[in-house]
Amino acid sequence: EPGCVERAAGITSVSRGYVDDLKSRYPGCKGVLMETIPFGVSESDWELASRIGKVPWEEKFQDEQVWLNLGRLAPSMRKALEAFFYSLSRKPPPVGTMILLIGTSYQSGQVSELDPVALAARICPGVRVEAWPGRLPMLDALRCLQRAGRLVFLGSDEAAYTPSRLFPYLMAKKPLLAVLHSQSPAFQRMAASEAPGLMGFTAGEDPKGVGEKIAGLAWDRGVNLYQDLYTAKMMSRDLCKLFDRVADTEGVSSKIKRG
Repeated sequence: EPGCVERAAGITSVSRGYVDDLKSRYPGCKGVLMETIPFGVSESDWELASRIGKVPWEEKFQDEQVWLNLGRLAPSMRKALEAFFYSLSRKPPPVGTMILLIGTSYQSGQVSELDPVALAARICPGVRVEAWPGRLPMLDALRCLQRAGRLVFLGSDEAAYTPSRLFPYLMAKKPLLAVLHSQSPAFQRMAASEAPGLMGFTAGEDPKGVGEKIAGLAWDRGVNLYQDLYTAKMMSRDLCKLFDRVADTEGVSSKIKRG
């Protein structure tokens, strides 16, 4: 990293927090052009997933009865996960609903760092919760989002964390519960759109208290927050704009040669 930053004429990051960390760690890079470009979503991938994507546990994936959380469960997501389960203990889902957590580990076949089934058994024992720790191919993951009845989006205690699945979630236009750090970029983007199923939390909050507030949310309607602003095409446009700015910067050619 130090060698790359020293030679960089431009830097991109998915979160402003990561840019600030770099500036703090490497004072010499403060004059380098930097741009925050979040993870986007490809419309062509979305269409392809509807045709050839597959879901795991086909016999269990009863579409409208599945409430799906897609992605890794890191230790920093424990508060959001516990808050979600506490909300289910206060306001159980309809009979027949399965809470399904897919791709909870970075390594296929390994148990996730958080055990959602064990946590659920302690907090909301009457709710059916199952986990598929293995990672999925991208098109299969998108197909799961397309087929699930509701979506659950759990964030991290780290305010700078920007999950790559945010805009695919929004593109699904399904009922969505998002439990996110109130200072995170994902929370701020969704708050600007007045998402009905959005719940923010801070580092010092108790998960049980957050769960009580989640239980009071109405998130049974489809969310239509997807914007062209975050398509792969628009993200590529922003990246090209940064390249143009870097190319116009005096002295950039010498940095490229030295690299």
